[in-house]
Amino acid sequence: MIKKTAVALALMAGFAGSAHAGIDFTFNYALANAVEGYTPPAVTVPGYNSYDSALSKVTDEMKFTAESLVSFNGGVPFQSGSTFTDYVIVRIDQLFNDGNNNFDVYNLGSDRQVTVAIVMDGLFVSNQNYVFTSLSRFDVYYDAGDNAAGGAVYTAANFNGPLGNFVDGTLAETGSNLSGGGVTGVTVTDGALNLSVLLTDQLANGDFEVGPTGQLFTKLVSALVNGNNALCTDDGGTQQACGTTEAGLAAFFGTSAGATVFHTRTDGSLSKAVPEPQTLALMGLGLLGMGFAARSRKAK
Repeated sequence: MIKKTAVALALMAGFAGSAHAGIDFTFNYALANAVEGYTPPAVTVPGYNSYDSALSKVTDEMKFTAESLVSFNGGVPFQSGSTFTDYVIVRIDQLFNDGNNNFDVYNLGSDRQVTVAIVMDGLFVSNQNYVFTSLSRFDVYYDAGDNAAGGAVYTAANFNGPLGNFVDGTLAETGSNLSGGGVTGVTVTDGALNLSVLLTDQLANGDFEVGPTGQLFTKLVSALVNGNNALCTDDGGTQQACGTTEAGLAAFFGTSAGATVFHTRTDGSLSKAVPEPQTLALMGLGLLGMGFAARSRKAK
Protein backbone atom coordinates (compact mmCIF):
# COMPACT_ATOMS: atom_id res chain seq x y z
CA MET A 1 0.00 0.00 0.00
CA ILE A 2 1.26 3.45 -0.86
CA LYS A 3 0.94 6.08 1.86
CA LYS A 4 -0.61 9.25 0.51
CA THR A 5 1.57 12.31 0.59
CA ALA A 6 1.19 15.99 -0.28
CA VAL A 7 2.23 15.33 -3.87
CA ALA A 8 -0.58 15.61 -6.43
CA LEU A 9 -1.00 15.30 -10.16
CA ALA A 10 -1.59 18.45 -12.19
CA LEU A 11 -4.84 18.25 -14.11
CA MET A 12 -6.41 21.45 -15.41
CA ALA A 13 -6.13 25.01 -14.29
CA GLY A 14 -4.92 28.58 -14.57
CA PHE A 15 -6.82 31.56 -13.25
CA ALA A 16 -9.50 33.53 -15.05
CA GLY A 17 -7.84 36.33 -16.96
CA SER A 18 -4.36 34.82 -16.64
CA ALA A 19 -4.47 32.36 -19.53
CA HIS A 20 -3.82 33.47 -23.10
CA ALA A 21 -7.09 34.60 -24.64
CA GLY A 22 -8.60 32.19 -27.15
CA ILE A 23 -10.71 32.82 -30.21
CA ASP A 24 -14.08 34.51 -29.80
CA PHE A 25 -17.24 32.36 -29.82
CA THR A 26 -20.78 32.37 -28.48
CA PHE A 27 -22.95 29.63 -26.99
CA ASN A 28 -26.10 29.03 -29.02
CA TYR A 29 -28.60 29.28 -26.19
CA ALA A 30 -31.64 29.15 -28.47
CA LEU A 31 -30.72 25.74 -29.95
CA ALA A 32 -29.71 24.24 -26.62
CA ASN A 33 -32.79 25.58 -24.82
CA ALA A 34 -35.02 24.14 -27.56
CA VAL A 35 -33.55 20.68 -26.93
CA GLU A 36 -34.04 21.17 -23.20
CA GLY A 37 -37.67 22.20 -23.78
CA TYR A 38 -37.01 25.46 -21.94
CA THR A 39 -38.30 28.91 -22.85
CA PRO A 40 -36.45 31.51 -20.74
CA PRO A 41 -38.35 34.59 -19.52
CA ALA A 42 -38.05 37.83 -21.49
CA VAL A 43 -36.14 39.53 -18.68
CA THR A 44 -33.06 41.76 -18.99
CA VAL A 45 -30.83 42.10 -15.96
CA PRO A 46 -29.11 45.53 -15.76
CA GLY A 47 -25.62 45.21 -17.21
CA TYR A 48 -26.29 41.75 -18.65
CA ASN A 49 -27.95 40.45 -21.79
CA SER A 50 -31.52 39.19 -21.77
CA TYR A 51 -32.42 35.75 -20.41
CA ASP A 52 -34.09 34.87 -23.72
CA SER A 53 -31.16 35.98 -25.89
CA ALA A 54 -30.51 33.53 -28.72
CA LEU A 55 -26.73 33.69 -28.17
CA SER A 56 -24.45 34.27 -25.23
CA LYS A 57 -22.29 37.37 -25.11
CA VAL A 58 -18.96 37.06 -26.99
CA THR A 59 -16.62 34.78 -25.05
CA ASP A 60 -12.96 33.79 -25.37
CA GLU A 61 -12.35 32.26 -21.94
CA MET A 62 -14.34 30.24 -19.41
CA LYS A 63 -13.61 30.17 -15.70
CA PHE A 64 -14.18 26.72 -14.20
CA THR A 65 -13.98 24.64 -11.04
CA ALA A 66 -12.91 21.01 -11.33
CA GLU A 67 -12.49 18.13 -8.93
CA SER A 68 -10.92 14.83 -9.89
CA LEU A 69 -9.57 11.45 -8.89
CA VAL A 70 -6.11 10.41 -10.06
CA SER A 71 -6.12 6.63 -9.79
CA PHE A 72 -2.77 4.86 -10.28
CA ASN A 73 -3.01 1.53 -12.06
CA GLY A 74 0.59 0.34 -11.96
CA GLY A 75 4.03 1.35 -10.70
CA VAL A 76 4.87 3.75 -7.89
CA PRO A 77 2.59 6.84 -7.98
CA PHE A 78 4.21 9.94 -9.50
CA GLN A 79 7.34 7.99 -10.47
CA SER A 80 8.74 7.02 -13.88
CA GLY A 81 6.77 4.23 -15.54
CA SER A 82 3.65 4.51 -13.40
CA THR A 83 0.29 4.65 -15.17
CA PHE A 84 -2.92 6.30 -14.04
CA THR A 85 -6.53 7.04 -14.91
CA ASP A 86 -7.91 10.53 -14.36
CA TYR A 87 -11.62 10.97 -13.50
CA VAL A 88 -12.66 14.62 -13.73
CA ILE A 89 -15.79 16.74 -13.24
CA VAL A 90 -15.55 20.30 -14.60
CA ARG A 91 -18.12 23.01 -13.83
CA ILE A 92 -18.06 26.16 -16.00
CA ASP A 93 -18.64 29.07 -13.60
CA GLN A 94 -18.27 32.28 -15.64
CA LEU A 95 -17.73 33.53 -19.19
CA PHE A 96 -15.04 36.10 -20.00
CA ASN A 97 -13.85 38.12 -22.98
CA ASP A 98 -10.42 39.79 -23.15
CA GLY A 99 -9.90 38.96 -19.48
CA ASN A 100 -13.11 40.65 -18.31
CA ASN A 101 -16.58 39.54 -17.26
CA ASN A 102 -18.61 39.58 -20.49
CA PHE A 103 -21.90 40.36 -18.66
CA ASP A 104 -23.71 37.30 -19.94
CA VAL A 105 -26.68 35.95 -17.98
CA TYR A 106 -24.72 32.70 -17.55
CA ASN A 107 -22.41 34.55 -15.15
CA LEU A 108 -25.36 35.08 -12.81
CA GLY A 109 -25.60 31.32 -12.30
CA SER A 110 -29.35 31.63 -12.40
CA ASP A 111 -30.91 29.32 -14.97
CA ARG A 112 -28.29 27.40 -16.98
CA GLN A 113 -25.21 25.25 -16.41
CA VAL A 114 -22.41 23.67 -18.49
CA THR A 115 -20.52 20.74 -16.99
CA VAL A 116 -17.97 18.25 -18.34
CA ALA A 117 -17.27 14.64 -17.35
CA ILE A 118 -13.80 13.34 -18.35
CA VAL A 119 -11.99 10.01 -18.08
CA MET A 120 -8.44 9.78 -19.48
CA ASP A 121 -5.33 7.64 -19.04
CA GLY A 122 -1.75 8.77 -18.59
CA LEU A 123 1.85 7.68 -18.15
CA PHE A 124 4.69 9.13 -16.09
CA VAL A 125 7.60 9.13 -18.53
CA SER A 126 10.09 10.42 -15.94
CA ASN A 127 10.03 11.63 -12.38
CA GLN A 128 7.41 14.44 -12.10
CA ASN A 129 6.76 14.49 -15.88
CA TYR A 130 3.77 12.80 -17.52
CA VAL A 131 1.76 12.49 -20.74
CA PHE A 132 -1.87 11.63 -21.38
CA THR A 133 -2.22 8.58 -23.58
CA SER A 134 -5.92 8.02 -24.25
CA LEU A 135 -9.34 9.55 -23.72
CA SER A 136 -12.39 7.36 -23.02
CA ARG A 137 -14.82 10.11 -22.01
CA PHE A 138 -15.10 13.85 -22.60
CA ASP A 139 -18.79 14.77 -22.43
CA VAL A 140 -20.02 18.38 -22.29
CA TYR A 141 -23.56 18.85 -20.92
CA TYR A 142 -25.90 21.85 -21.05
CA ASP A 143 -28.72 22.11 -18.52
CA ALA A 144 -31.37 24.86 -18.45
CA GLY A 145 -34.55 25.83 -16.65
CA ASP A 146 -36.16 28.58 -14.62
CA ASN A 147 -34.28 27.84 -11.40
CA ALA A 148 -35.07 31.27 -9.94
CA ALA A 149 -38.82 30.55 -10.21
CA GLY A 150 -38.47 27.10 -8.65
CA GLY A 151 -38.56 25.14 -11.89
CA ALA A 152 -37.50 21.50 -11.75
CA VAL A 153 -35.66 21.31 -15.10
CA TYR A 154 -32.46 23.11 -14.16
CA THR A 155 -30.14 21.68 -11.49
CA ALA A 156 -27.06 23.63 -10.44
CA ALA A 157 -23.79 21.69 -10.43
CA ASN A 158 -22.70 21.90 -6.81
CA PHE A 159 -19.69 19.99 -5.55
CA ASN A 160 -21.30 19.87 -2.12
CA GLY A 161 -24.51 18.38 -3.52
CA PRO A 162 -25.49 15.06 -5.16
CA LEU A 163 -22.85 14.24 -7.77
CA GLY A 164 -25.48 12.81 -10.08
CA ASN A 165 -26.61 16.36 -10.76
CA PHE A 166 -23.33 17.26 -12.44
CA VAL A 167 -24.15 15.81 -15.83
CA ASP A 168 -27.92 16.06 -16.10
CA GLY A 169 -29.29 17.94 -19.07
CA THR A 170 -28.40 17.67 -22.76
CA LEU A 171 -25.20 16.22 -24.20
CA ALA A 172 -23.91 19.18 -26.23
CA GLU A 173 -20.38 18.13 -27.23
CA THR A 174 -18.01 15.18 -27.01
CA GLY A 175 -14.21 15.16 -27.08
CA SER A 176 -11.67 12.90 -28.78
CA ASN A 177 -7.98 12.74 -29.78
CA LEU A 178 -6.45 13.84 -26.50
CA SER A 179 -2.96 15.34 -26.63
CA GLY A 180 -0.79 16.88 -23.94
CA GLY A 181 0.92 16.36 -20.61
CA GLY A 182 2.63 18.22 -17.82
CA VAL A 183 4.75 18.15 -14.70
CA THR A 184 4.09 17.72 -10.99
CA GLY A 185 5.91 19.43 -8.16
CA VAL A 186 8.50 17.60 -6.09
CA THR A 187 7.50 18.92 -2.66
CA VAL A 188 4.37 20.97 -3.34
CA THR A 189 0.82 19.91 -4.16
CA ASP A 190 0.56 21.37 -7.61
CA GLY A 191 1.92 21.19 -11.14
CA ALA A 192 1.34 22.42 -14.68
CA LEU A 193 -0.43 21.15 -17.79
CA ASN A 194 -1.03 21.86 -21.47
CA LEU A 195 -3.92 19.90 -22.94
CA SER A 196 -5.66 19.74 -26.33
CA VAL A 197 -8.94 17.93 -27.10
CA LEU A 198 -10.96 17.92 -30.31
CA LEU A 199 -14.66 18.62 -29.72
CA THR A 200 -17.61 17.45 -31.81
CA ASP A 201 -21.03 19.09 -31.47
CA GLN A 202 -23.85 16.72 -30.52
CA LEU A 203 -26.99 18.89 -30.77
CA ALA A 204 -29.23 17.44 -33.48
CA ASN A 205 -30.62 20.89 -34.33
CA GLY A 206 -27.25 22.62 -34.85
CA ASP A 207 -23.88 23.50 -33.33
CA PHE A 208 -23.61 24.46 -29.68
CA GLU A 209 -20.95 27.10 -30.42
CA VAL A 210 -20.90 29.85 -33.05
CA GLY A 211 -17.66 31.33 -34.36
CA PRO A 212 -16.46 34.94 -34.46
CA THR A 213 -17.72 35.79 -37.97
CA GLY A 214 -21.24 34.50 -37.43
CA GLN A 215 -20.43 31.19 -39.13
CA LEU A 216 -20.97 27.93 -37.26
CA PHE A 217 -17.79 26.28 -36.03
CA THR A 218 -16.48 23.28 -37.88
CA LYS A 219 -16.97 20.05 -35.98
CA LEU A 220 -13.40 20.04 -34.64
CA VAL A 221 -12.52 22.54 -31.94
CA SER A 222 -9.50 22.42 -29.66
CA ALA A 223 -9.88 23.09 -25.93
CA LEU A 224 -6.65 24.41 -24.46
CA VAL A 225 -5.88 24.53 -20.76
CA ASN A 226 -2.87 25.90 -18.88
CA GLY A 227 -2.25 26.00 -15.16
CA ASN A 228 -1.93 24.01 -11.94
CA ASN A 229 -3.99 22.28 -9.25
CA ALA A 230 -3.73 20.95 -5.71
CA LEU A 231 -4.41 17.89 -3.57
CA CYS A 232 -7.58 18.18 -1.48
CA THR A 233 -7.31 18.51 2.29
CA ASP A 234 -9.59 15.49 2.78
CA ASP A 235 -6.90 13.44 1.05
CA GLY A 236 -3.81 14.71 2.85
CA GLY A 237 -3.30 18.08 1.16
CA THR A 238 -2.76 21.29 3.08
CA GLN A 239 -3.76 23.99 0.57
CA GLN A 240 -7.09 23.11 -1.02
CA ALA A 241 -10.44 22.49 0.71
CA CYS A 242 -12.70 20.60 -1.71
CA GLY A 243 -16.45 20.29 -2.03
CA THR A 244 -16.88 16.58 -2.61
CA THR A 245 -14.90 13.57 -1.40
CA GLU A 246 -12.78 10.84 -2.91
CA ALA A 247 -15.52 8.31 -2.15
CA GLY A 248 -18.19 10.54 -3.73
CA LEU A 249 -16.31 10.97 -7.01
CA ALA A 250 -15.44 7.27 -7.09
CA ALA A 251 -19.12 6.38 -6.72
CA PHE A 252 -20.11 8.78 -9.50
CA PHE A 253 -17.62 7.30 -11.99
CA GLY A 254 -18.16 3.71 -10.89
CA THR A 255 -14.57 3.24 -9.76
CA SER A 256 -12.90 2.65 -6.38
CA ALA A 257 -11.24 4.82 -3.77
CA GLY A 258 -8.05 3.61 -2.12
CA ALA A 259 -4.43 4.19 -1.13
CA THR A 260 -3.28 4.85 -4.72
CA VAL A 261 -6.17 7.22 -5.57
CA PHE A 262 -5.71 10.97 -5.10
CA HIS A 263 -8.46 13.64 -4.84
CA THR A 264 -7.61 17.02 -6.39
CA ARG A 265 -9.32 20.34 -7.10
CA THR A 266 -8.65 23.03 -9.69
CA ASP A 267 -9.97 26.57 -10.04
CA GLY A 268 -8.88 27.84 -13.43
CA SER A 269 -9.80 28.92 -16.94
CA LEU A 270 -10.09 27.39 -20.38
CA SER A 271 -9.79 28.86 -23.89
CA LYS A 272 -10.62 27.49 -27.34
CA ALA A 273 -8.88 27.59 -30.71
CA VAL A 274 -9.46 25.96 -34.09
CA PRO A 275 -6.45 23.70 -34.74
CA GLU A 276 -4.57 23.87 -38.04
CA PRO A 277 -4.77 20.75 -40.28
CA GLN A 278 -1.08 19.90 -39.78
CA THR A 279 -1.59 20.08 -36.01
CA LEU A 280 -4.41 17.56 -36.27
CA ALA A 281 -2.26 15.22 -38.34
CA LEU A 282 0.65 15.36 -35.91
CA MET A 283 -1.69 14.83 -32.98
CA GLY A 284 -3.15 11.72 -34.59
CA LEU A 285 0.30 10.28 -35.34
CA GLY A 286 1.41 10.88 -31.78
CA LEU A 287 -1.57 9.04 -30.34
CA LEU A 288 -1.19 6.13 -32.74
CA GLY A 289 2.37 5.64 -31.49
CA MET A 290 1.25 5.15 -27.91
CA GLY A 291 0.56 1.45 -27.74
CA PHE A 292 0.47 1.57 -23.96
CA ALA A 293 -2.77 3.53 -23.89
CA ALA A 294 -5.05 0.59 -23.07
CA ARG A 295 -4.28 -0.81 -19.64
CA SER A 296 -6.21 -2.79 -17.09
CA ARG A 297 -6.69 -1.32 -13.65
CA LYS A 298 -4.63 -2.77 -10.83
CA ALA A 299 -6.80 -4.65 -8.34
CA LYS A 300 -7.31 -2.74 -5.15
